[in-house]
Amino acid sequence: MLVAVGLAGIGATAVTAWAVADSPILVDPKSVSIWRALVVASYVSVGLYRWWRRPDGRFGPLLVGNGFLYAATSFNASGASSAYTLGMVFWAVYVVYTAYLLLSYPGGRLESGLERAFIALPLQNGAHLYRVRLGPVESVAQFDELTARLNALGVPDARLAVE
Repeated sequence: MLVAVGLAGIGATAVTAWAVADSPILVDPKSVSIWRALVVASYVSVGLYRWWRRPDGRFGPLLVGNGFLYAATSFNASGASSAYTLGMVFWAVYVVYTAYLLLSYPGGRLESGLERAFIALPLQNGAHLYRVRLGPVESVAQFDELTARLNALGVPDARLAVE
């Protein structure tokens, strides 16, 4: 099992380096690709080591999962709108997952109510708040189409912002 996960980690590292190195939207894609590949490899390798040393523990698999999740965020280096959006969704999940990972050290579980409250979704007036970045949007027509699609999906209160 660990060997298969390790091989998948090598593949995720290589795909991350390749995908980010060809990015049309990053200023210095070659340097960023090396950095991102090293982050993926670090999480996966340290997680595998921890998993091997403590096979019944939860923290090793969590570290490995964080490496694979970081690899998935590489979609945000794409010039294609849908891939970029998917990468940004993975990035939002990665941020929360990493916070969980750091707070759950060393046992792999959140121990206190304060830790669980920190990870819980923020509430305002009883409603869950989400912010998802969609784009990049290249024209006003695309912007209008995206707004119409969100409304058709039942999200009438969606707000789109131009940065």
